[in-house]
Amino acid sequence: MLLSLAIMTVFVPGIVGLASNTSWAVMWLAMPLLLLNCKIEMTLIHVLGLSFLSYAALSLLWSPHGFLEFMQLLALASVFVWGYTLKDLRSVTIGLSLGLAVSSVIAILQYFKVDLPILTYSKVSGVFVNPNIYAEVSGIILILILINKLWWYIPVTVPGLLVSSRAVIVGLTVVCLAWIWNKSKLITVSIIGSLIFAASFINFATGSIYERLNMWNDMSSGFNVFGHGIGSFVYLFPDYNKHLDTSVHLAEYAHNDLLQLIFELGIGAIPLILIVALLLKVNNEYRNALIFFIVISFFGFPLHMPATGFVVALVAAQLVKFSVGHRIAFNSRRSVLLNRMETA
Repeated sequence: MLLSLAIMTVFVPGIVGLASNTSWAVMWLAMPLLLLNCKIEMTLIHVLGLSFLSYAALSLLWSPHGFLEFMQLLALASVFVWGYTLKDLRSVTIGLSLGLAVSSVIAILQYFKVDLPILTYSKVSGVFVNPNIYAEVSGIILILILINKLWWYIPVTVPGLLVSSRAVIVGLTVVCLAWIWNKSKLITVSIIGSLIFAASFINFATGSIYERLNMWNDMSSGFNVFGHGIGSFVYLFPDYNKHLDTSVHLAEYAHNDLLQLIFELGIGAIPLILIVALLLKVNNEYRNALIFFIVISFFGFPLHMPATGFVVALVAAQLVKFSVGHRIAFNSRRSVLLNRMETA
């Protein structure tokens, strides 16, 4: 609970760039403590994850500046290993909700234009700087709250959801349809048909959509077999850019985590894609949180944000516990270091 609360609230007041970096730092500091108290059990998902991390590490040999991004992946990997030992995510969800409550209070003050000396930005975004990121975090925490039946925490997600991120709306809609599909396929098909009919009368072609389509088209010309190395997108995309005015907009992320992974790692992204495919087949409520994450990752960069990355790592770990068919015959055991400490 304390770790999830810290990740949601620890930031440097008044410095926008460190609003997320400090949360990564919390995970880095917690890594040794998380791993020392974890049981090691190898499954197919673990092997694929280790393959993905190994390739990302290898890509540092040809990546211009990828060490920070690789450290972020290591942090998420440690959270995954730790999450695999948890019975459920109830206490984690409470910590995340309490942290989100802090942002909710700040967001309300921002909405009413209350001057906050500790912040250098006025958009309704809590401590997350970017309103879309705030909405994404609120959306995925809402799903965890519903899964764990913590109804009294639902109000803390409302300010973030009212930011009205299109990706979040689509993500929650897809999750609802996936839930209804398990109850009645006929009703689901009817709803989808109605939504398609209604959407035909709405023009979704905004400037930001064209901007992202152009970005994806430009970056696709840079795809190669082995990728450009972890963390290379922000440095190498200008070489392929033909549409985005980089003097006004810095393309730090591709606004599509899958395409960015392919750009940076090439075939090295395959193990992670296989992991997602296997986890989507697991029939468990936490799959809804993974579905939401996947949807928003097609329009944003939640894998690169500490709060959403932290949540999806834990969700993936919980899903692996139910994917019995993917286990490999290895005995569970504590880490060698912890065994030595207990013996001493």
